[in-house]
Amino acid sequence: MTARHGTGPRAPSLTVSRFDDQGRPFTFYDDHQDLLASSGAAFARKIWPGADGLYRHFLAAPEPAPPTPVLAEYLDQVLKARVAAPSGLRSAGCMPTHQRMETPAPYLVVAGAGPDLAQTRDVLRGLEDGHVHGQVFGPEGAQLAWPGPHAPGNLSTQPALRDAMGLHYLPSLMRMAPGRHVIFVEAQDPVPIQAALLADPNAVIVTGPAWPSAPNALPTPEAWRARLCAPPLSWPLSGREAQVYG
Repeated sequence: MTARHGTGPRAPSLTVSRFDDQGRPFTFYDDHQDLLASSGAAFARKIWPGADGLYRHFLAAPEPAPPTPVLAEYLDQVLKARVAAPSGLRSAGCMPTHQRMETPAPYLVVAGAGPDLAQTRDVLRGLEDGHVHGQVFGPEGAQLAWPGPHAPGNLSTQPALRDAMGLHYLPSLMRMAPGRHVIFVEAQDPVPIQAALLADPNAVIVTGPAWPSAPNALPTPEAWRARLCAPPLSWPLSGREAQVYG
């Protein structure tokens, strides 16, 4: 009542409580002891039930420390990390992505190599010093640049485990294995994946004769190097959509 109708200075809250952008309270653990002690508050919300160290320390009535802005700065950093994760990195504040794929760096997409996929892949391996994958989203599983059923970061090539990650699979792969990536996409790959690749500004897309309604053939081996060095969005998004959807 005093705070509502008073006109003079107001005392700060006696309770430490902060909420994230989704309305969830920050939870404090044993390793937050020094931060809470520096808050100058008498109460805190919300404490993890298993934080026995916190309970023992503060219930022993230690000498109160003068308030400092350390706790507020720490909570601001935590909130920023939750809602402003780097591109391609999932966080609690970035979910869900609403069918949007966010990759961390430019990459090459070869769409519609068809029966020439293996030969084209060999050519690119000789030109590219990055990771030349195969049909990453094919129905038989992810064809990755590394032998075996797993990739860096323990990403699985099995179709069920890959599909469970959905649009997060490729960004996770690129973050686990830094460097230039080349992937192949065919007409039978899932439509949501194709649409996500078209909308990704980091994707440099090259189409071949095996792609529906694609009039151009794949570049010759001599022309691939220029394609590999092409910047993102070398093919405008409007042209991409017309190429696939007619």
